[in-house]
Amino acid sequence: MGEHREKGTETMNDIYISVVEVAKILHVAPQQIRIQARNGTLPFKAIISGNRVHVLRKSFYEYIGG
Repeated sequence: MGEHREKGTETMNDIYISVVEVAKILHVAPQQIRIQARNGTLPFKAIISGNRVHVLRKSFYEYIGG
């Protein structure tokens, strides 16, 4: 049976992509993504929450052309 969700009930995984996943796709170290997020030099949107970095999935995939 497939999972059914109501429209507008996105989960964190629907909205964000992990720093580790981003780093793997871009072939860089996860720490490089975190550093660039804190410096404001990422070419896609990320949110910093305390010591965590959350990359917005839609922005990242637009950046890589997907």
